[in-house]
Amino acid sequence: MGTAFGDGAKMSDIISKIPSSMLVNDTSDAAQVNKALLNQVQGSNKIIDAVNTVNAAVTAVGSGIVELGTNSTGTYIKWGNGLMMCEGATGAISHSTAHGALYYGLATVILPQTFISFTGVTATPKYNNDGIVSATYRNLTTTQFDLVTWSTDSAGSSSVYWVVWGKWK
Repeated sequence: MGTAFGDGAKMSDIISKIPSSMLVNDTSDAAQVNKALLNQVQGSNKIIDAVNTVNAAVTAVGSGIVELGTNSTGTYIKWGNGLMMCEGATGAISHSTAHGALYYGLATVILPQTFISFTGVTATPKYNNDGIVSATYRNLTTTQFDLVTWSTDSAGSSSVYWVVWGKWK
């Protein structure tokens, strides 16, 4: 649903009236788009405000998704502002090594793309009936990390969904 302006017009209605030849994806053309739209649109300040909103949206394209891909180790999304998110899932990780009253398993995850810095990691075990399971990570580098799973069942195993986010540039 579009934003309603004072006269009942919605942003989507205003955008739909912009000639397709004027819509661009290159942020360097944002000022030219704004000038062309302002030259074509006559009327109230509400419409001029709407044009400025469209210009802001065109300018923001530079922070949009610039690359999206999947390979054998997971999926990645790169944004123009340098943010990247990688995600994936492991196969079954066996909880066979005793540590006190618990058992743990270890798997190395190779990231689908290389980071230059990190913001965070999330590791969530897939539900199973093999006792209480939790997951954490260690040894995070720009290309890989280790997942550690914990369980109360020595014969159990679980797969883990993971997400890593940080900077690619």
